[in-house]
Amino acid sequence: MATGDCLPPEEPFLPGDDAALARYADLIAADFERYFAASSDYFACMDATRQIEFARAQQVSDRHRQFLDRLDLLGLSARAALGQKP
Repeated sequence: MATGDCLPPEEPFLPGDDAALARYADLIAADFERYFAASSDYFACMDATRQIEFARAQQVSDRHRQFLDRLDLLGLSARAALGQKP
């Protein structure tokens, strides 16, 4: 699963009338169990995505520092200042 592909599980349907609840109790119970199992998988996916994206942000931050250092060596540091003219 690619980062960002974490899909939350679909919530179980709970009928409002008691006759349907009694008739489908086993299916509803199974649907709740499926939901809770899928929720665990969803949270694990979100945690993994967070770790991957955090590492990516660190890499980009390193590249940004390299960019600023190179500009400084070239005497162009002012060009990296946002909102200022070169």
